[in-house]
Amino acid sequence: MAALSAGKLGSAQAAYANMAGTIGMIDAGSPLGQIGQALQKGDLSAAQQAVKSWQAGRSGPRPSVAPTTPAATSPTSGLGSLLDLTA
Repeated sequence: MAALSAGKLGSAQAAYANMAGTIGMIDAGSPLGQIGQALQKGDLSAAQQAVKSWQAGRSGPRPSVAPTTPAATSPTSGLGSLLDLTA
């Protein structure tokens, strides 16, 4: 993303190609796919806009996840019922 911000098309294309080779298939409709399509066309402005849109979509509120407490177990429940844990 630094190469895109700096306006270095060639560096951005090389970085994307390297990343895409590591990740594998990238959905063309995904934000990352849209960035890649713009870079393949040599359209630095469209790639930068796709990054801005992606970042704006990621800056929204995150869902909260309540911590869970593990259920109490006894030697006669779960794995303890299969193994003799009283010895």
